[in-house]
Amino acid sequence: MFAVEAEPRNCTILRKNIAVNGFKDRVTVIPKAALETRRKVTLHRNLEYFGGHAVFEDTESDAPSDCIEIEAVPLDDMLPAKVDFVKIDTEGSEPYILRGMRRVLRENPQIKIVMEINPPALERGGVSTTDFFSRGPRVRFSCGDG
Repeated sequence: MFAVEAEPRNCTILRKNIAVNGFKDRVTVIPKAALETRRKVTLHRNLEYFGGHAVFEDTESDAPSDCIEIEAVPLDDMLPAKVDFVKIDTEGSEPYILRGMRRVLRENPQIKIVMEINPPALERGGVSTTDFFSRGPRVRFSCGDG
């Protein structure tokens, strides 16, 4: 099992959580961002809500924030050949992550993906919700209530 987390504080919390729950021998933590290409990117960190960090800046938020540089890598380069399940919650980077996992999707036609979609965050990343669902990878989407 793999867990990808680019923000250093969240990565530390993730590692502690994995250890406390006895999964240290089963989970590999990858301290990088998942995107479509290898590159350095700026991570905009929300200092009030640690789940609100994003590659695309939220200029309308009043929350205190800062920025750090992080390394981004496609999931195709991080994950092994066999993948059953992926959870994605990245505050607007979802389309770019899916573009960076074309091999994973092609080689694993039965893969299950759980993904949170935040329409304003998608828009900050240059993708409308309509475009995301109509032009995204050819996968079946099902929307839940939350």
